[in-house]
Amino acid sequence: MKVLFIRRKWEHHAAKSGYDYLFNSFNDSQYISLYLSYKKNYFAEGMQKLLSPFWKALKKGYRFDSFLKELKIVLHILWYKPTIVHFVHFDEKQYILSKKWLQKKVKFVGTCHHPVSFFKLGFYQPQNLAHAHTVIFLDNYTQNWFSNKLAKTVCIPHAVATDYFVPDNTKKEKVFQCFFAGRFIRDWDNLYNIITLCNKKNLPIQFQIVHPKILSPLNDWYKMIGLLSYQNVHFAEYVSDEAFLHFYQSSDVLLMPLFDSTANNVILEAMSCGLPVITNKTSGIVSYLDESIAFLHEQNDVEGMVNSIEVLLNNPTKKVEMGKLAREKAIAQLSVEVVSQQLKNLYSKVNNHE
Repeated sequence: MKVLFIRRKWEHHAAKSGYDYLFNSFNDSQYISLYLSYKKNYFAEGMQKLLSPFWKALKKGYRFDSFLKELKIVLHILWYKPTIVHFVHFDEKQYILSKKWLQKKVKFVGTCHHPVSFFKLGFYQPQNLAHAHTVIFLDNYTQNWFSNKLAKTVCIPHAVATDYFVPDNTKKEKVFQCFFAGRFIRDWDNLYNIITLCNKKNLPIQFQIVHPKILSPLNDWYKMIGLLSYQNVHFAEYVSDEAFLHFYQSSDVLLMPLFDSTANNVILEAMSCGLPVITNKTSGIVSYLDESIAFLHEQNDVEGMVNSIEVLLNNPTKKVEMGKLAREKAIAQLSVEVVSQQLKNLYSKVNNHE
């Protein structure tokens, strides 16, 4: 069995985060990686304009840049002759790779990271995934939604580097600290409202926000300025892996308002560092969190999320116990060792055409 990983780099991922880190653990000679670049390609853009009037697929939304990527993958398939090709991020239309003659040569496996809402909106189409032998989803809800739309689906969770993201109670700050990070499908409005209400109630809390300076509409910029006018709100944009780990280790709780999610890197890393989580009860996140390690709230429940902060603020024993259980769950179910073994088991089944 030989597996070819089709991978991409994400600038916002730390070295120890995400699927990229998971697949670095597959270091046997039977596993080969092909990285695709998603930087702006002026040649591809020029060819897109030149060929669009003549190539029907380009008129319908297919990108010439995607054609170049597919061509590169085909050449690697013909050269390395893998038995399985695993697309680490699998969602876009594949005009070449979906051809039946290729499916006779190799079995495709793809991991879909996007929640169901993205497919309902039409950003992606379920039929784009149909040529894969097996599609991996990161949470039970998404897998169930696709179960009658695709031939074979499985749920394999996201992984976290539990040997790197570890608790360090010696670094705890004296003041209770809430940590928030990231921007993808984060509920920025509710974060603003939660922090504002905490300060109205004069709660003795520090807030650490790690967020790129990409905010729109303009009113979100004003909200950021309003938050930073508070002395207890601290902001960082891009930080080192070491600084990011320190934020986890020096915080008391992860505060993560979300609109939707499948897996969430920050939540998994916080769990691994022994932090309880306050977030929204999205369809995907309940595959990772339960009431023993998190406070799960409905959308726009600002008062409820503030009350959850107060519970942990006033009950250090509960906070420690929830964090301990979160760490235990991360090790038992979400560690790189556990998830990589699940993937290897899947490859064996696909290779044997099960």
